[in-house]
Amino acid sequence: MKKIIILSLVLLVATSLCVQQEVETYEEACTPEWICGDWGETCLNYELTRDCEDLNACDTDDGKPEGTKYCEVYTDITSLHFLLLTSKNSNPNRDGLDSFDFKLAPKDAKGSTIKQAGTVDIKLWLREYDDENQAVKGDLVDEWFDIEIAEDDYEYTGVYVSASFDEDFTPDPSDYAFLEVTLTTTEGAKIVETKENFLLGRQVFY
Repeated sequence: MKKIIILSLVLLVATSLCVQQEVETYEEACTPEWICGDWGETCLNYELTRDCEDLNACDTDDGKPEGTKYCEVYTDITSLHFLLLTSKNSNPNRDGLDSFDFKLAPKDAKGSTIKQAGTVDIKLWLREYDDENQAVKGDLVDEWFDIEIAEDDYEYTGVYVSASFDEDFTPDPSDYAFLEVTLTTTEGAKIVETKENFLLGRQVFY
């Protein structure tokens, strides 16, 4: 009787090992079969994208085709101009300057304003001077992202863009700042322009 029990246990262990080996062999033999969709039509941040799927669900990226590729977007815009840079107090419940606005004018090579829809990102630094008395970017005041502008928002000379300061920051009227603006067109092109003569606290002209 004991011999029968021992023999049964041996057979059971051997069977388990065989099954485990078969499973491991099957897992190792899984070969991905990738299928990819078409490249997207929108060139965003100089990239086109596509989705790729493994039909065998092998849980590996081995042999996966590229999901992005470089692209270029043509735009007539060659520069960004700033007009009527103004800091102001727009909140009656807050003391001091709490916001600023400016008129943004995308220009082509001939200097004509282009009514370009898209989004605007803004970075604002206080202006400082280095040891050689050169103007440099100081402390970062704030950043604003994805401010939407449409063609209908434009006036003859450009489009107004506004941003509010954080509650912890109130500029001194004598502060100068670096203003960096990035316009991302609806087609994905990016145009960046920086101005260092933004006087916080009063209206200036460029």
